[in-house]
This record gives sequence, structure tokens and C-alpha cells, in this order.
Amino acid sequence: MTKSSRLLNAYAAARPELTPAHVKLLRFYSAPIRLGPSVSDELVALVLHLYTEEEAEVAQHLGILRARTSAEIAGPARRPEAEVEAILTRLADEKRVLLSHRPPGKPARYRLVPLMPGAFEMIMMDGKRDDWHRTFGRLYDAVYNTGYVRKLIEYPAPVARFIPVEESVRGIQELIPADRLSDMISASEYIALGTCACRQARGDAGHDCGLPRETCLALGKAAEYMVSRNLMRRIEAAEALEIKRRAHESGLANLAINVDPANPNFICSCCSCCCVALRTITQFNTPGLVAPPRYLPVRAREICSRCRTCIERCPTTAHELSGDEWIFHRQRCIGCGICAAVCPQNSLRMEPVQDAPLPSKNYYRFGIRLGLGMIPGYARHYFRRGKKLLLG
Repeated sequence: MTKSSRLLNAYAAARPELTPAHVKLLRFYSAPIRLGPSVSDELVALVLHLYTEEEAEVAQHLGILRARTSAEIAGPARRPEAEVEAILTRLADEKRVLLSHRPPGKPARYRLVPLMPGAFEMIMMDGKRDDWHRTFGRLYDAVYNTGYVRKLIEYPAPVARFIPVEESVRGIQELIPADRLSDMISASEYIALGTCACRQARGDAGHDCGLPRETCLALGKAAEYMVSRNLMRRIEAAEALEIKRRAHESGLANLAINVDPANPNFICSCCSCCCVALRTITQFNTPGLVAPPRYLPVRAREICSRCRTCIERCPTTAHELSGDEWIFHRQRCIGCGICAAVCPQNSLRMEPVQDAPLPSKNYYRFGIRLGLGMIPGYARHYFRRGKKLLLG
């Protein structure tokens, strides 16, 4: 028996409410291949909150690769199909723990999704503020604060990239047109707006930074799906651009999935105190989830007045003033361009990084690149935590 299996058995013995079905779901959510956290008191509390005993008995028969119908689950779950369908519908539409697909004229199909990215965003994004959702936000924040992301990202896995503030790179935009946020939005036929899951969860945990929450955009087919699930609402390009303008003015940095924006994409507006990607840098000093910046600030020493504006507005504390000397910490920079955009003396300009990696052309290539990047860390956890827990 592996160390991880012994740990799960110890939790099951100590917590009578932790059924065998809950233990199976714990294996799923804690698998490092799904960026899962290690089994802990915090994760146990979260899984017990996500699933009642009845719901866990049904959900344990779902997987992540192949979606299944209630008819396929009814036999293994030893329950009537109508009862199984009601449970799955509740988990997918009310709690939003599961991903569902309802093709016209065909039965709905369901699958599990990883904790983050996955269930966390779906649960928090639609803005529901009942007691169950608020408790989830608090419990997930406790799981995140265990530092599990730092343990997993021992090798770079660039899931996301930051898009520079447009005015900070206006003079060189033609070099990398994929970074024009206004073009990305204006070219999209379908745009949806949702609530920032990160600020929502941090608010539930007692930290409200006061920054705008309704700032997350989805584009293209991703937006259509989010609207169909009532996770976001459809908006026009003009409103989307205005929302992003206000987000920038409040100090938020734009983050997108690390895929060429010609493909459907998500664009968040992130703060350093709440964003789960930025907090890997600011809280855990582990930048591996964020792609290397494609632009970096360059300072004109003779113009800089040492006013500290760049220091105050930088979301990752990449700027520092030591005495009269301006210090730039390149390893903390995400290339967002906020510093150059807000500098009152125009002493900072963003310049492209030579040979900076471009985002993946599509989600297929993104998955391959991400998977290859995770192999070393996966292999290490395979032997450290045990095969049974890892594969779930």
C-alpha cells in the first residue's frame, strides 16, 4: 500500500462522514496530473462540502475523459435512472461541480472536471452568493493557502500569459499583433462577461480588495457555452472594451489562456492579492504557471523622477527603489505594461523580448506543450505520492 493510500485510509477511519465514494473523489481531485492539491484536512473539508453522501455515490462513477449519461451511471450506482439524472442535474446546474453537455434530442452527458482550473471557476463565476457558494469560496481559499501550487509547479507549465496594456506598446504593436486586446475583442462575434472567481472566493474568505469583480471575458465558442450554462451574460464589443478600460484604470492586469487569440479564449483582469495565477508569484514566488513575458520595461534614467508610481502599481512587485537607485526584478515581471502606462514622466517603455515564445496556435498544441512541460514534475510525484493516488 502506498503512503498516499495509507493517508486516505487514515482520513476515512478518522472521519466517519468520509464514505468510500468520497475517498474515490479525493483521489480524483488530488491527482497531480490534474494539478490537484495533496490530501489534507482542507481538501477533505472541501470535498465533503462539494458532495453529500448521496451525490458522492453517483459522482464517483464519472470520469474526466468520457462523458456519461444517467442511464450509464444508474447500473453501477444501483439507483433508478430518474433519481440519478436528478442528482447529476443538481450537481451540474445548481452546484456547478460537473461539466454537462446537452445535445439537442439526446440525453445529457456529464463528466468530472479538475478542481482548478475547472470546478472552481464554474462554481464562483456565475455570481451566486448563497451560503453554499460562500462556504465553497472560503474552503477553496484554505486549500490554495496550503501552497499546493508551489509543490506542483516545480517545472514551468505556462498555462496563462499576460497581455500588455495597449498604450504601453502602441509604437511596436505591429510586431506582435496577437497582443492587441482591442483587436481580440472587436474581432469576436460572440462575447460573454462573467464574475472574477478569484476575487469572489477571496471575498468569501474575508479579503475584499474592493476592485471590480465583473471583469472576466470569454470569446467565441467558449463564450457561447458559458452563456448557455448561465455562467456569463452576452455583451457587445463596445461594452467589453469599456469594462477592460475601467479594469486597467483600477490597476488590474489582463490575463489570457496561453493560446493564440485567433482561437476562442478567456481574458481575465487580475489583481495580485486575489488572482490564483498572480499569487503563485506574489505569495509563493513560483512563476511557473505564467508564460515568460514577451515585453519588458526599459527605463530612461535621465527622465525618471523616482516618484514610485511604478512600484505602487506593479502587480508583482517587480520594481523597487533602494535609496536613489531604481531596481528591476526581471524574474517577477509578467510584462503587463502597467508600469509604463502609468508613469507620469514617460520614463518607462515596453520593448519586445527577443525570441520570446509565442502562444500555442490552438488548444490541441497547447495541451501537448503543457503536458510535455509537466512530465518531469508528474514523474517525480508518481514515485513520491504513489501510482494509485496519482491516476485515481
